[in-house]
Amino acid sequence: MGDPYPMPEMNANLRIRLQILPSIPPATSFWYLTVDNLIAQSVNQIGTCSAVSYIMMIIVAALVLGVFLGALVLIPRNRNVQEVQLKSNKPSKVYNKAEVSVHNKRTDCWIIIKNKVYDVSSYVDEHPGGDAILAHAGDDATKGFYGPQHGTRVFDVIEDFCIGDLRL
Repeated sequence: MGDPYPMPEMNANLRIRLQILPSIPPATSFWYLTVDNLIAQSVNQIGTCSAVSYIMMIIVAALVLGVFLGALVLIPRNRNVQEVQLKSNKPSKVYNKAEVSVHNKRTDCWIIIKNKVYDVSSYVDEHPGGDAILAHAGDDATKGFYGPQHGTRVFDVIEDFCIGDLRL
């Protein structure tokens, strides 16, 4: 009867060492069973998560999303508050209607919007409505400013041109 586990051709030293070891069938050895169990467990766990793992992933994703959205909402609002505070700390000059009325040319154009005085001289050439802005040069432009031709962006842009308040 031959060797139940024939060995492939190998060098003589290795064959002698292997023959000295007790001949334990590999299927029943501790090493073989341990490795086989670990491999089987690893293969079975690939792609599987427990319900707790899914809940934890959802909680973490919700927290990350909440922090991100909170930052998007709070940072721009905070910046606008800082800009308003800076502008409100600047002393406001007061003009009367007679002072504003002399600034009625393309190169020297002041307008009044809601009792605030704006120097729009540098904006006249860029005005998308062309010379329409000059129709109110040196005068109250509130009605024209709040007309349907202006988008909401102008409400932010106009504040850059504010130079003071109108004395009533």
